[in-house]
Amino acid sequence: MEARQLRPVYDALDRSDLTLAQRECNRLLRMHPNHYGARALKTFVLAKSGETAEATALGQSLLDTPAALANSHVQQGLSLAYRVLGRPTDEIAVYTAALATAPGSEALHGKIFMAAARNGLFKEQHLAAVELTKRFKDAKYVWWLVVSLLLQAKAGGDAATGRVQMALAERLAEKALEGGQLTTLEELRIYLDVLDAQDKHGDMLRVLGADANLAAMVRRDPDLVTKRIGLLLRTGAHAAAVNAAVEALDARDNWADYVHYIDALLKQPADCPDRESQAAAICANLDRWAALPGRARGAMLAHVALAVGLPGSAAAGSAERWIWAYVDAFQHKAICYPDIMQFIVRHVREAADESARAAVLARHEEQLGPRLDAARTARAAAGRGEDAAQRWLSMEKIWYLLQALRGESDPAAWAAGVERLVVFGLESKEAKQKQPACSDLVLIACQRVVLAAFLAHGAAADRGRLAAGLFQAACVLEAGIRLNDNAPLLKLLAIRVYLLLSCYERARAIYATLSVKHIQHDTIAHFIVGQGTALGCHMADLELCYDGVSFYDMAGAKVPRELEMAYQRGTYANVPDFLEFQDNLARSVQRECTHRLALRAEAVAHGGGKHVLDNWSAADAVSLIHTD
Repeated sequence: MEARQLRPVYDALDRSDLTLAQRECNRLLRMHPNHYGARALKTFVLAKSGETAEATALGQSLLDTPAALANSHVQQGLSLAYRVLGRPTDEIAVYTAALATAPGSEALHGKIFMAAARNGLFKEQHLAAVELTKRFKDAKYVWWLVVSLLLQAKAGGDAATGRVQMALAERLAEKALEGGQLTTLEELRIYLDVLDAQDKHGDMLRVLGADANLAAMVRRDPDLVTKRIGLLLRTGAHAAAVNAAVEALDARDNWADYVHYIDALLKQPADCPDRESQAAAICANLDRWAALPGRARGAMLAHVALAVGLPGSAAAGSAERWIWAYVDAFQHKAICYPDIMQFIVRHVREAADESARAAVLARHEEQLGPRLDAARTARAAAGRGEDAAQRWLSMEKIWYLLQALRGESDPAAWAAGVERLVVFGLESKEAKQKQPACSDLVLIACQRVVLAAFLAHGAAADRGRLAAGLFQAACVLEAGIRLNDNAPLLKLLAIRVYLLLSCYERARAIYATLSVKHIQHDTIAHFIVGQGTALGCHMADLELCYDGVSFYDMAGAKVPRELEMAYQRGTYANVPDFLEFQDNLARSVQRECTHRLALRAEAVAHGGGKHVLDNWSAADAVSLIHTD
């Protein structure tokens, strides 16, 4: 009968109609003043409506009524209300009080655990897990307890207590392994996390091969195969790491395994007597894997890494030769430049001195010259297709990188060839087909124009030349965006250029067309937030700032549910990741800066005043802590 009475309230809540939900609660309470379910749901509605004081008082009256807390509708309503109010200890108190009438309820014990887990109350979570483990013979509760101990130990506090908690978590996991209760990869991963937190790398290796079933599970999981190779390296078992890496790479292509395979040699002492023979063996295997279908990219890039890491090695070969062999093989792929850039930079910067760095750069420029000319010539010929455009783009990116590494300061050198890039990027057949390489060529051209304008301005203090260069870049970027609206990098550069030209409204309009998702605000919104106030557009800036802050808050609001699902599904290794993500959201410097920019915009837009200062105090706008 009670469920039927409360159905209109639940229907209103399902439609997010808080006004109707409160009206239905009040109607029920007029007829039945002590209707506990209606009072609990009204508490939730008041909390959602921002009536914090009234919700808190009504909720407390129910907490002080033991008979009410046995009601499932009361438990649900108060639990939801206390989540909204941010009072996790009161939520736990609801279920704890309900246990007085049903001490053997597995569901209530589970709800206490989940309420603590959702809110990072590790001590309460641990105690709830202990109760579940003692009362109910379900193997998953052992792992809930292991995770709880791990999190409580990592949370800080007394170091001695943390060591005891880690040891207990390890003992529970070891007992589960011995009793055949470690049956999933997720359970294995959390056991490894417990051992890793104690730097017990040898024990981690032992667990990975504890029995035939575990060893088979590990072989089928690429991440654990890679972890095992890394552990062999960390424990000094270089020969075993090499054998494990070869076995893994014989089975599949995995860049992390290539890195471990090469590190097994690079991390040995420089005076190791058989260094050259080991390098020769690695090269022979890399050649063998490169000959397999679809394996050339990883194997050739590993050749590059080995040659850069072992300068002067006859067996590894010349880093310069391997870098350009890789470029020749993959310059028609978009991944070519991201792959090779880090190795070119390392090869230049790790040279012995300034003279050696200049010589390395000169050799790379010598290698690039004919290749860049050939790419430009091939692109001028008709019907060469998308690969030819991508080859040209790869060469232009490398040329840009080499100029940057050389510290090129001549505006004319940066502006050279811009017209050729723009004409092809905007007017060619490939441009009309919206090939991605065309947008990137336009982007490089505009970056060159902007950089040349700044260098010219710096050299001659000529603001007119700077404005002219920025305006030229803006025109080209607008044309590129019209041609291909799905080119986010063009839009980001256009935003920066327009802000430099003090054209805030156009920058904001372009920003609005970007498909910005949740946490991307951390890496994209800084391009524009705060700029409007500096240019007099206070309210528009305020909207953008609060929009950015809301994305953080919405993302953070989803984490508690994800934590709960991780425990329910047994994906325990995700729990520390979700907690770290939640912590990063809470401590995000970008969120804090955006929030403060919003407060500043409010002050300027409203002309200051006591109410603005009161808002600042309410926002707890204390000094930012300096972090990495």
